[in-house]
Amino acid sequence: ATTTLETLLRAHVRRSSGDVIHERWVQPIVAHVASHELNSAQLNILENLLSLAAKLDQDIMSHILPHVKEECSRGAARLYGDVKCVLMLLGVARR
Repeated sequence: ATTTLETLLRAHVRRSSGDVIHERWVQPIVAHVASHELNSAQLNILENLLSLAAKLDQDIMSHILPHVKEECSRGAARLYGDVKCVLMLLGVARR
């Protein structure tokens, strides 16, 4: 399943803008991570997909970094629910 998702992502990046990739890949992944309890293997797969997207299209980082900044600027109580998203996105940015 992971290989199929990576193949789909590669094909989509080749024919779409960074805005479209953000809308159809990055936002849904971040929303899924924020709203579901995932195990470390699932989080790793999603982080790897985001990392691949960032490697294939450098503009993706211009969408990811503002999200991290926005989440970190919220109060501690609000941030707690999204900390896994922030950590995942920081992992993507680090790669």
